[in-house]
Amino acid sequence: MYENEKQMQFSAVVIEIAKDLHYISFRGTDNSVIGWQEDFNMYYMFPLPSQLTAVKYLNKVAKHFKGNLILGGHSKGGNLAVYASAYCDKSVQKRITAIYNHDGPGFDKSAISESGFESIKDKIHTYVPQSSIFGMMFEHQEDYIIIKSNQKGFFQHDIYSWEVDKTKLVTLNHMTNTSIFFDHTITEFVEKMSDEDKRNFIEGVFSLLKSTEN
Repeated sequence: MYENEKQMQFSAVVIEIAKDLHYISFRGTDNSVIGWQEDFNMYYMFPLPSQLTAVKYLNKVAKHFKGNLILGGHSKGGNLAVYASAYCDKSVQKRITAIYNHDGPGFDKSAISESGFESIKDKIHTYVPQSSIFGMMFEHQEDYIIIKSNQKGFFQHDIYSWEVDKTKLVTLNHMTNTSIFFDHTITEFVEKMSDEDKRNFIEGVFSLLKSTEN
């Protein structure tokens, strides 16, 4: 689903694991300019159109399936899985047994303070590569597991680069200095800007990208 006016890219699917267990997977950012612009809109906009759509989608599909639910996604999809779990109907939230966020960005501090996040915190499983950039955006209330990637820098965001030992992901104890530096630098840069400045900067960049898209 694309909506240019809302600058929204959204897609999700329900997968039946067992008779009383379904996995709801939210798609991450695709290669469209709209998709990437919505990601960067996180710096001044909350909630995003796709986050609100994720909540509506979860509440709707939960009515059609019985039993427990697992939510997850990669990149922005992981962020949507967490947001939908935090803001869905309480009756649906009780059925969620786990939430998987694979290198998806966190949330603004004010959003984390919402009671909805506190009630699902122990259900969230967050995985990031050792030089994570996108996944380190904003705050993570939950703990995260560091995965070894065979790529470098931003290319570690590709989940197919994450190393697997038989049936388990290969884990590490520490992030790289690159990831830590990027996290601190971006955080400090954004905190110094007003919401209006953030909006103008991001819209200016993507306006230029759209004009050269063809």
